[in-house]
Amino acid sequence: MVVLLPLLFVAGCRHKVVSGQAKAPPSTAQPDTSYQDMLPAVSHDGSRVAFMRVYADSCVQLCLADIKLQHVEALTIPDLLGHDRPLRGDRTQYYPLDRPAWSPDDSIIAYPASEWFELEDGESQPGLAINGFDLKAHRIVPLAIHPDLKEDPYYWFHDPQWSANGKYLSVIGEGSAGQTELFLRRVGDNSPKLKSSNPESKRDRGSVSWSPTGNRLAIREGVLAAVSADPVEILRVMEPGGTTSFEVARIRTEDARKLFGLDRNAIISPRILNTCWNPEGTEIAVSITTDPKTTSTCKTFWVSSIPTTQKLEHAKTPDRWLHWQEQVCWGLNVNKEQIIAYINMIGTDAAGSWKTKMPSGDFDLSLPNMTYICANPGRRGTNGEIMLSAIFVNEFRK
Repeated sequence: MVVLLPLLFVAGCRHKVVSGQAKAPPSTAQPDTSYQDMLPAVSHDGSRVAFMRVYADSCVQLCLADIKLQHVEALTIPDLLGHDRPLRGDRTQYYPLDRPAWSPDDSIIAYPASEWFELEDGESQPGLAINGFDLKAHRIVPLAIHPDLKEDPYYWFHDPQWSANGKYLSVIGEGSAGQTELFLRRVGDNSPKLKSSNPESKRDRGSVSWSPTGNRLAIREGVLAAVSADPVEILRVMEPGGTTSFEVARIRTEDARKLFGLDRNAIISPRILNTCWNPEGTEIAVSITTDPKTTSTCKTFWVSSIPTTQKLEHAKTPDRWLHWQEQVCWGLNVNKEQIIAYINMIGTDAAGSWKTKMPSGDFDLSLPNMTYICANPGRRGTNGEIMLSAIFVNEFRK
């Protein structure tokens, strides 16, 4: 026995257990490695889908799949975001989203990334920046990061969008008090640091939509002159780098009551939810609600002949979200908490109308393939499989 004990000890050291690979005892909890796929974004050519994979520990990862959702490629390593502000993808809500955005030539994907700041008291503050993944060079480039947060307290950048000609990138910055501001970067500038022109402002901006024919963008602005005053919603058109900036429509509380046919004493809180240009860049559609906290009090209005008219014409369909490209009009109705997606073909050989129920308001669409790519909030993966769904138009033709 005196000889055998050292031999047994040596033999037991030959096969060292690698950390993380040993089987845990039955009484030890295993870490949750499940994930949810969300925020799908289809490339302009309709061949690929970028999306965010969100793990149970709040780490997120940019992934890429083919349009049929058969193969997936992880483009970035998991990145830890703050637990208190999850990524936003539901198009039925009014807040700015965190959906990835493809550049016009499909070479760069803009996506949300973590950025941490040291505050004056020494504490760390998690925030959101916007990075870009260059598919040609296969590298990450910063697109929108923060300057000194002591002077510019917009910790979170949301809703990256490229102009149609690829010259500009817009993001919406959000502060800790809920204020939101528009930030613009001319693509190709040396510094990706974006600084607000008025950091003390308590502005409320969002619902950005770039014109398909140039540099102009439409944006909503919420104005509250005083605590006791009724809020005012403004639809504005701007031209970054140019001289064009004008107010298209101003919606006061009494205006919204008339638009919705309500009693003059009705208590409402009007808000513009979505803006959308027609393919020619001459008209804008806006979705307006009388209560942002619900999903059923919403109507779509058209503003024609930009900028010569300011009349809002009712489009008759209560749309929460609208997208119009070429002769195809895509919409999203929300009625009695059901999300209904529809497609109207206008003036084409394939004229018709389709509609279907959607599993969530987190989706994107592929015009070349006539396909919705949707997230499934109740489904979680564990083995690398894609947890998105592809809904083909021809499968739900009305």
